[in-house]
Amino acid sequence: METGPGPETVRVVPEEEHYIVNWHTDDILTNFPLQEGEHYRIRVLVGLQVLGFADLTVVNSGKDLRNVDTDEFIP
Repeated sequence: METGPGPETVRVVPEEEHYIVNWHTDDILTNFPLQEGEHYRIRVLVGLQVLGFADLTVVNSGKDLRNVDTDEFIP
């Protein structure tokens, strides 16, 4: 989201050249139901320009973190 209430709104800090967004994956009202063990790519776009991305693996608990290939994915 670019605007609106809550932490899901992207906040840009131009003088520090970064952006911030909080993604509450446990929010039952989310429009993005995630599946444990699946891989996802999050992209940050301005218009059609990709500014960055992160490849994620969804885990259910802290003990599951050790099963993620952290050279390729963020658990």
